[in-house]
This record gives sequence, structure tokens and C-alpha cells, in this order.
Amino acid sequence: MRTLVVGYGNPLRSDDGVGPAVALRVASRRLPRVKIKIVQQLNLELVDEMKDFDQVILVDACLDGPPVALRKVAATLQAAMASSHHCGPEMLLSLAAALYERPPAVYACAIREESFFIGRALTPAVRGRAREAAEMIVRFLKEQ
Repeated sequence: MRTLVVGYGNPLRSDDGVGPAVALRVASRRLPRVKIKIVQQLNLELVDEMKDFDQVILVDACLDGPPVALRKVAATLQAAMASSHHCGPEMLLSLAAALYERPPAVYACAIREESFFIGRALTPAVRGRAREAAEMIVRFLKEQ
């Protein structure tokens, strides 16, 4: 199964960089048939790349919720697009489903942040969550 892991966020805003940090941790495991992509934000261009994969895992910081969560994304007709420059996981999946006969399964891995202040370092709590998220993704991929 071909998998695309997309870590997104701004590494110049402290914990907002956790998505790329997790993706790089997964990359260090050199799993077969797994491609890693790092972006500042999700955008429409990603939909075309998604068609080449069986599943896509989108990794990002979140403001609330559990410390680390991995969930399957559902396409919705109500997935509203606020901008052609940025969209969420549901919008990406909805567009892929509309454009391609067999869109990939899409999963979102959310890591609760502590700080979005300017700075390159993750907070200690989020550093730990990044390790946990990467291990969760690696386990998930090995079970496939």
C-alpha cells in the first residue's frame, strides 16, 4: 500500500511546526512505500498528488482535543473552501473523490499544541507528543 505522509505547519511558530517534525521522524524510519512531504499549509495542488497513493496521512497541530489523535477523514458535501490557498483535510478528500474514480483513504493526525509564539523549538510537552504521534503512525502503517 502506497502512503503519503504530509506534515504541515509553520516551524517558525514553535508548536505549529509539529506536523513537519512528526513527518521527519516517520521519514527516519525509512518505511517501504511511504513518501514524506512537508508543506506550510494544505492547498489544492496536493489533491493531484494524492491520486498516486492508496492512503494519505495529514499531520498538524491543533488547538484542543486529546494530546495525540489519529482519525479517518470523511468526505462531506458541506466541506466549504475558504480559500484556494488553504484547505482542510475534509476539503482535500472531497475534491479527490470528485476528481478521481478511486481517491485515497485520508487520515488526520492531530497533535495538541501549547504555544504558537515565534521560535523554532517545540515546547517540551509537544516534543513528547511528536514522538508519540510518529510511533502511532509507524504502528498504523506496519499494521496495513
